[in-house]
Amino acid sequence: MQARFGNSEHLTQKKCFSIITRKDSPCESCPVIKSLKDKKVHTCDVKTMVTPSGKIKYFKITATPILNKDGEVENVLESFVDITEKRKRRMKHRIRSVEARRLNEEISKLVENFKKIENRHSARLKLATKELDTIYKLGNRIISSLDVKEILKSIVETVPELLRMSGCVVRIFEGSRKKLILEAASGVSKSFKQSARILPAGEGISGIVANMKKPMVIKDISKDARIKYHGECLRESMHSLLAVPIIFKNTVLGVIIAFSRKIKNFKASEVNLLSTFAAHVAIALNNAMMYEKVHLNYYNTIMTLVKTIEARDPYTCGHSERVTGYALKLAHKLNLSKEEIDILMYSGKLHDIGKIAIPDFILRKKSKLTPTEWAEIESHPVIGSEMIVHLSFLKDCIPLIRHHHERYDGNGYPDKLRENNIPFLARILSIADAFDAMTSERPYRRSLTLEQAKEEIKFNSKTQFDPDLAEVFLSIIEESSDVQIINNGSCVKFDIAS
Repeated sequence: MQARFGNSEHLTQKKCFSIITRKDSPCESCPVIKSLKDKKVHTCDVKTMVTPSGKIKYFKITATPILNKDGEVENVLESFVDITEKRKRRMKHRIRSVEARRLNEEISKLVENFKKIENRHSARLKLATKELDTIYKLGNRIISSLDVKEILKSIVETVPELLRMSGCVVRIFEGSRKKLILEAASGVSKSFKQSARILPAGEGISGIVANMKKPMVIKDISKDARIKYHGECLRESMHSLLAVPIIFKNTVLGVIIAFSRKIKNFKASEVNLLSTFAAHVAIALNNAMMYEKVHLNYYNTIMTLVKTIEARDPYTCGHSERVTGYALKLAHKLNLSKEEIDILMYSGKLHDIGKIAIPDFILRKKSKLTPTEWAEIESHPVIGSEMIVHLSFLKDCIPLIRHHHERYDGNGYPDKLRENNIPFLARILSIADAFDAMTSERPYRRSLTLEQAKEEIKFNSKTQFDPDLAEVFLSIIEESSDVQIINNGSCVKFDIAS
């Protein structure tokens, strides 16, 4: 605190804008003023501040209204998050993107130069032009992707075609860098992928290439004792291979191995071609890995907030996990895509995040809520959707979080959508949320039995719930052999493992 803002004795009774921006008036987009006016959580743009020691710091400020029993703003909690390191990481990412563009520009110039002299050279030069052009286009595609699996899939599909080989294997270092894991492969059997999946660092051709940071050619695998999974390779009829390291800023991320089922003499041009391709892969993989890491940090932060919400109300402990499980059961029964299942998983866990702005006395109230208190409760889907609006990787979750309390007959909230105007995945989440609410204890009522919950879903089909989804959900309960009643028959749960 002292390092960032100075001695705390000098901060007392001072305005926040005089400390942070050192101005005489509030910021134009002051979140505190907004929260005082509309009782909502607000986040301001990044603020820059020079600390007493002369260092530049960047902060993100969030204002959360604290309401009194009358629902009026009594205080505003203003929290500061130091995002200086995050800004630095973002700048590094931009630098890497510039490097990737520069690399592509260099290759593009090479392609153009080759094209100018193409008609004066042999067919071999034409082939080289085509190969470089392929790498250029592929490089653009994989660099634009932030999905590690998609990048790896592109590698193993493209390399055999590029080098006219039988197949390709990609190994990536796991977190501790003690193992090289086979993450993607083409042209090999499923049993090979399983038996040769883990390779201790430093062993086999991949381990040697990673240590040397140089390409390696093996003309005849059957005569080379350095091959780790010798028998497995021979059973796949592998004869020759070319292995190149995937290096980003002197750090080996993994190895690309292209193999042939015929004895092959690799040319220097082929080694250079795969090495050039590996340079593109290194940039793409590093960007994607960093992207996944940032997303994981964001997600873990939000899940901490969810656990904080549930800790405030012991009656809803575990509610988000159970709702997610029920929603995924229904999603698998409907044969939804992996993308839709992922959206449901994140949305199920975060659907009640907006309750962080609801006062404890309302969440824990055992008696009937007043109209004003109900209005507070009904604001949580909107607050929740606004809280994640700036997290791009959760953008597909916004409609589910906002609309999981809509009703099929149009009498829900916050937007009174009806029937197919309610997002399909939100209708799934609505049933899962309601089922867990019915079968869980609440401070103002006992939980329903399994039969009572089933009757409620049937009774509210076409009014509260999508009738088709309600029918499928009831069939899941009927088909489940692991239905169990706990809490002396007062709370019903069935296995949520998918």
